[in-house]
Amino acid sequence: MSHKRAIVVDDDPLVRSVITRSFEQAGIECFATSHGIDAERQILENGRLFHLIVVDLVLPHGHTGWDIIRLMRNNPDTAGIPIIVLTGVALSRTESEKLRQRVDVVVQKHSFEVADFQATVNGLLAEGAA
Repeated sequence: MSHKRAIVVDDDPLVRSVITRSFEQAGIECFATSHGIDAERQILENGRLFHLIVVDLVLPHGHTGWDIIRLMRNNPDTAGIPIIVLTGVALSRTESEKLRQRVDVVVQKHSFEVADFQATVNGLLAEGAA
């Protein structure tokens, strides 16, 4: 998985740290931020260079994970990049269905396991390379 790049957007520093460390151990270069606006800037300026996005739905400062997902899916350079949503939000059935139509994987933070996450990432990146 050399030369792979990912964006991690989560306002929880522990979550960012765990995911970033997991990516680094897998040889994935990682841009991590707690702010949606920083992620949106990276996506607009360098989106085609990324291979995976991990995003929380609830972010500070007015830019949500939903905004980032919409930006990515509406941009031809990033529309095909896999998105993993990692959230602590209890989603309604309607929200869950809406989300699953737009992203590749939804992981609830309360059930997050590093080994499972790494397997999911490896699978998504392998699909993208095929």
